[in-house]
Amino acid sequence: MAQKIILIFKVFIYFLLVYSGSFKWLPLPFDLTVLTAGLCSIILIFSVKKKLLVTTEIKQYFTIFFLICTAFLLSNFYSISTVYANSKSLSFIINILTFVYPIIVFDRISVIKVIKPIFLIVGVFIFIGLTYMYVNNLFEVFFHDAYMEEIIDLKIPSYLTVGIFLSTIVLICISKGLKLVPLIYILISVFFLFNLGGRGPIFNLLICTVAFLILTLGSKRIFTFKNVMILVVAFFIIVVFFDFKSLFISSEFFTFERFNPFDMSKSDPSTLRRIYLLQTGWESITNHPLLGLGIGSSGLILTGEDVTEFPHNLIIESMMEIGVIGGVLVVFFYAKFFITERKYLKNPELILLYVISLLYFLEDLKSGSFDAWRISLFWISIYLSEKRFYGRKQYS
Repeated sequence: MAQKIILIFKVFIYFLLVYSGSFKWLPLPFDLTVLTAGLCSIILIFSVKKKLLVTTEIKQYFTIFFLICTAFLLSNFYSISTVYANSKSLSFIINILTFVYPIIVFDRISVIKVIKPIFLIVGVFIFIGLTYMYVNNLFEVFFHDAYMEEIIDLKIPSYLTVGIFLSTIVLICISKGLKLVPLIYILISVFFLFNLGGRGPIFNLLICTVAFLILTLGSKRIFTFKNVMILVVAFFIIVVFFDFKSLFISSEFFTFERFNPFDMSKSDPSTLRRIYLLQTGWESITNHPLLGLGIGSSGLILTGEDVTEFPHNLIIESMMEIGVIGGVLVVFFYAKFFITERKYLKNPELILLYVISLLYFLEDLKSGSFDAWRISLFWISIYLSEKRFYGRKQYS
């Protein structure tokens, strides 16, 4: 019992470290990221063993990962940025801690059954908060320019941050099958996803749901008659609970035009902004292809000021700051993971971790930055740790 409590503590502290950026709005008398990073470092040091099981594959992933991190950190010597470079360098130190932690701390231990309940419990609190905002018509704080400065000052999570977390909850619940409680979680999450209006979390969730169903095809029957009836009953429960005005599209922030891939670039300021960032970033790459302009330089390149700004695409961002070779390393890191690991996906838990890793990778291609790379690394590292636990021979 004591060992289980200790394991839950180790996992929960790790979870807080990775998602600490989403909790900065809480009126805490300390910096949550610094506290959890310190605790994780202490746990990691005391968890180091002489006979640590590190497979050849893990060594390969670590080699590529550390090459990327080293290139970014060494680029401080020639970076045109100072302010953003300093903050991003700290982010990379946390990224390294994030990637290393599961491999050392969870050696020969499975933690996926601890991680899933943590997300579902946190999900309940998110539902409560979003329900309060929905009832009181407060969703506009995520979108109206008049509130944006206040949101930044209070460090309130963006609608995309909340949306991708909800998408993660949906995938976890889908992996449990269409039982009553997971269905209620799914329906509530999908309802809020549409009301938040984030295209990335919704489109990426759709892609990953299809991927999960394909990868689990034949392993279990999800859409049985019984489960479909439960889905119908759960749907009416949610409808009555939320008193929909016109189902999902009752939100003023959800419009079909916003989700039209042929029209949104012409009418949506967010899409036009992303296109501008990508075009400007690509111009910088063509002008400085070899080494880039150094860590944190994306802010100066995109805005002319040494502030936190990025092209919302990890590959473009890496090439802007550490050159084309750095971008190739990032592509190779993800390509190796998604292509190589595909042939080992026979365990439902590994399939779930693989698909959630895909979810965050897709989000990183649309809205991500290396400042928050640790969330994507969290799922990849947990996958590698779980795969080591189950044993490679089982999936060969």
